[in-house]
Amino acid sequence: MIKDLARYSIIVLLLLMLQLLVFSRLNLGYMFKPFPYVWFIFLLPFRTNRYGMLVLGFLTGFILDFFSNTYGLHAAATTLLAFGRVMTDRRLNIETAQREGHERPERGMLGLGSYLLYLTGLCFAHHTLLFYYEAFRVTLLPQVLFTALLSTIGTVASILLLEAVFVKRSIR
Repeated sequence: MIKDLARYSIIVLLLLMLQLLVFSRLNLGYMFKPFPYVWFIFLLPFRTNRYGMLVLGFLTGFILDFFSNTYGLHAAATTLLAFGRVMTDRRLNIETAQREGHERPERGMLGLGSYLLYLTGLCFAHHTLLFYYEAFRVTLLPQVLFTALLSTIGTVASILLLEAVFVKRSIR
């Protein structure tokens, strides 16, 4: 338990530092903003308490807001992402996945297509709320949706890249 707490604390701090020091400073255009820090919510194990997941989502977003002066935008969007993860996990067959040795939703459990749909759907919801709160105008909704779509592509690509580099794959 303590070992897991330390491990996930280090992971979230590294992802937040990566977001703040690298991805926030990348100039990839106005509409393309990857947010790989959301990978932390996807990394949490199935056994994480539902309310704990929401609190961790809020705290992750709050820490990013604190250091990037965005006044709660990331906290709200990351809490929505954590809520979406909790609701989606209810739909997955968690007991079977845990018996097969899966600790969290991953490519090996869902298959590549379903896993991409899972990541893309939740990231798109996160980005749409984030960019809508940033714009806060209904007239900008088409631009918000387009920005959310492009940023979702960047975020999912960065998550897949991070997974390819840092997650050990077991051959079954």
